[in-house]
Amino acid sequence: YHITIMEQLHLSDNEILAYCHKYWEHSDIRKYCVNYWVNHGNDAEAISILEESLKLDEKSPGLIADYYRQLKELYKKQGNQQHYRQYLYQLVTDSTKLEDFRELKSDCSNEEWLALREKIFSEISPHEAAVFYQEEGLHDRLLKYVMSQQEIYELKKYEKILAKHYPVQVLTKYHDFLMKSAQNTADRKTYQEWANILKRMTKIKGGSEYVRKIIAEWHQLYPRRKAMMQEIDKIKL
Repeated sequence: YHITIMEQLHLSDNEILAYCHKYWEHSDIRKYCVNYWVNHGNDAEAISILEESLKLDEKSPGLIADYYRQLKELYKKQGNQQHYRQYLYQLVTDSTKLEDFRELKSDCSNEEWLALREKIFSEISPHEAAVFYQEEGLHDRLLKYVMSQQEIYELKKYEKILAKHYPVQVLTKYHDFLMKSAQNTADRKTYQEWANILKRMTKIKGGSEYVRKIIAEWHQLYPRRKAMMQEIDKIKL
């Protein structure tokens, strides 16, 4: 706000920059200076400020990601391939965004990418890597990760692609989850959620048979759960 007032009063650039350096510890001040130097065609000075900011704001992950992205673009603009890729790699491993992953891949040869891809996977968690597994068609790794989860949130997320290649494994995971969950009574909303999972299963190859068996077994085990019986009986096979 102070800088805005200085600009409206038509104070000189030197006076404004001097004010900025007086409060250099504030990230917004440094962001202003980065933009100032970029707009004035001095990318080297902008890079210097961003590199310094990486150290000053090292405990602020959100800021660091922004700095990486700006540095990546500035080095790309300069044609500095080494530093461009360095900060793009940092973005991939720190922010794990698919667009950065794709950009890095496009900058590599096939042979180079296979090695770099494995390095990325070694530095991030399977949860973070899952979307990359899907992107790369590594369905076996994606399946291994999803099957390792106790809950089925990730299974639902990647069900469409995994069901094409591993229908039995997907159906078995759903089956085991439902049978274990049904050991405890629940409210109607939860029964509706289970019924929705059963409906999802019917859309997978061989799923209708799994669903028939589950419904039959539940009728035998839990006949007194009226709300549960009502919900599963709505399923059309």
